[in-house]
Amino acid sequence: MNKGIKYEIRVVKDARKKGLNSRWNFSGMGVFKKGDLQIEQFLVEAKTTEKSSFSVRANLLEKIRKEATRKALKPAMLVNVKGQEYIILEFEDFLDLLDLIAELKQKKGN
Repeated sequence: MNKGIKYEIRVVKDARKKGLNSRWNFSGMGVFKKGDLQIEQFLVEAKTTEKSSFSVRANLLEKIRKEATRKALKPAMLVNVKGQEYIILEFEDFLDLLDLIAELKQKKGN
C-alpha cells in the first residue's frame, strides 16, 4: 500500500474518531468514485509529501470543484507537507464555517 493511500485511510479514521461521517473513496479509482475522501459535506482530495513544498495548480482545484459539485458536496483539499496538515476551501465555504462557529458560540453563551 502506498503512502498516499495509507494517509487517506488515516485521515478517515481520525475524522471518524471525532464523530464525523467519513469514508474513503478508494483514492479516486473508477468512474463513480471521484475524490479521495468524503468527510461530512466535503469531497476532499488528499495530498501528502515529504518534500519542503507542494504546488497547488488551478486545474487540480477546478477538477475537485467539478467533482464535488456533481455529487452536491463542497470541495476541499487536504495537504500534508512534512507532517504539517493544511486544508484548502473555497472562500465562501470558509465564511460559512466561521458563521457556524459564531452561531454555536452565541448559543453556548445563552
